[in-house]
Amino acid sequence: MKSVLMVHPRLGPSGGGQAVGAWALEALKGRCRITLLTLEPIDWPAVNEYYGVKLSAEDVEIVFPSSAALALLKAIPTPTALLENGVLMRAAQRLARTGRFDRFLSTNNEIDFGRRGVQYVHFPYAYASRPEDDYRWFHRIPGVLRSYRGLADWVSGASLERIRANRALVNSRYIEGVYRDAHGVDSAVVPPPAPGDFPGVPWEERKDVIVGIGRMHPCKRWVEAIDIVGRVREQGVDLRLLVLGSRDLPEFTPVIEEAAARAPWCELGLGLPREEMVRRAAECRYGIHLMVEEHFGIAPAELQRGGCLTFAHNSGGPIEILDGDSDVLFDSDDDAVEKIVRMMRDEELRRRALERMRVRAEAYSEHAFMERMREEVLG
Repeated sequence: MKSVLMVHPRLGPSGGGQAVGAWALEALKGRCRITLLTLEPIDWPAVNEYYGVKLSAEDVEIVFPSSAALALLKAIPTPTALLENGVLMRAAQRLARTGRFDRFLSTNNEIDFGRRGVQYVHFPYAYASRPEDDYRWFHRIPGVLRSYRGLADWVSGASLERIRANRALVNSRYIEGVYRDAHGVDSAVVPPPAPGDFPGVPWEERKDVIVGIGRMHPCKRWVEAIDIVGRVREQGVDLRLLVLGSRDLPEFTPVIEEAAARAPWCELGLGLPREEMVRRAAECRYGIHLMVEEHFGIAPAELQRGGCLTFAHNSGGPIEILDGDSDVLFDSDDDAVEKIVRMMRDEELRRRALERMRVRAEAYSEHAFMERMREEVLG
C-alpha cells in the first residue's frame, strides 16, 4: 500500500471546502495508508453526519504541528488562515523529509511539501483579491496585510517555484482562470462533491418554497434574499423562503433573525442535523444562491441534486454549476425578482428548465469526485 500525507487545517461540519477534505479521505481510505496533518482533533461522527461519509479514527492517522506552533496560533486573538497555512506547510515539509510517504495531497489550496504533490485549490492564496466581507478593521491599516503575508510566507518556508510545480486541481473553470492569473500555470478542473442524499420527492408533492443553504455570513446575502422573496410576493406570487445554514458567524445570527422576524413567510433552520436539512430542502421546489463572485458554490450544486430549480447570481462558480442557463442566472436583485416570477408563472418555461437541471445535477456527484481523486493521487 502506498502511504499518503494529506494536509487540511480543520475538518468539521461546515462548508464546501470541508466537504472536499472529507470526501477525499472517503475516496482514499482502504486504498492507501493515510496520515492527516491538521490543526485540531476531529469529531468523526459529526463529520460523517454532516457530509454523508463513513470515516473513523481507524481509517486515518492524525498528526499535528509542533506544540510551540499551535501555541503561537492560539495566542493570536483573531482568525489567522494564512499563518495557519504557513505553520502547516513547515510541518508538512518536516514530515516529507522523513521518507515515510509516497504521495502528498493538500485539500486546502496551495502548498509546498518540499517535493511535488497534488494541491486542490478553492481560491489561490497568491491571489490578493478577497470579498469585502472577509476583511476586518485591522486589514485596512496601511501595511498590515503586506506585513502579515510576509510573516506567513517566512513561517511557511515555501517556494513559489515548488508550489507551481505541483499538480493543481481547481474547483471550477472560474477558479482555473484565477489560478492562471495568480501563478501563470495551468490546472485541472475537478468539481467538488455535492452529496446526493436528498429524498427523491416528486415535483408535484413539493411546496412553493425557495430554499437557501449555506453558512450565516453577510457575503451570502441572506437579508437580500428575504427582500427579493418579499418583492416576488408583492407581485401576487405566493412564494415562501426557507434558510438552512450553520452558525459560522455568531454576530450575524441576530441580523438574519431580526430580518426573518419581519417576514412571517420566512423560516430559519439553523444548525440542523444534515438528515433534517436535506429532508426540508427536498420539500421545496426552488433554490436560491445570492453570493457575488462565489469561488465555487457547493450550495447550488447540492440544491440541484436535491431536485430544487435553483437561481443564482450570474458570477463566479455558479455560472458553471448552472451551465450558463440564463433563465435561472440573474445579474441583479431586480433581475432575480423578474426571473423567479416568470418561472413560477410559465409552466412550459419551468418544464424546460427542470429538464436541463436534471441533466447537469449528476456532474457534481460524490462518486465522480472520488474516482477522480483516486486517479490524481494514487495514479
